[in-house]
Amino acid sequence: GGKISPVEFDKASTEGRWASFAFRGLDKNRDGSLSADEWKASKGTRSNFEKHGAQVSFPADFETLAPWLVAVQRAEKKR
Repeated sequence: GGKISPVEFDKASTEGRWASFAFRGLDKNRDGSLSADEWKASKGTRSNFEKHGAQVSFPADFETLAPWLVAVQRAEKKR
C-alpha cells in the first residue's frame, strides 16, 4: 500500500458515523482528544494506520483524526 491522505467525508454518512464511533472508542478518558498513550493502546486501528502510511501527531481531536480514520477505512475496504 502507498501512502494515503486524509479525506473529506460527510459526518452524517455511514462513514462519518463510523468515524465518530471509532473515535469515541479510542478516546478512553472522553476528553475529546486522543493522547499518544490512548493511541498506543489502539492496536488494531494503529496497525492499519501504519500499514497505509497514515501519519498523525498526537494529541489529536476528532476533526484532525476523523479524515484519517475514513481514509484508512476506505483503503482497508479496497484490499
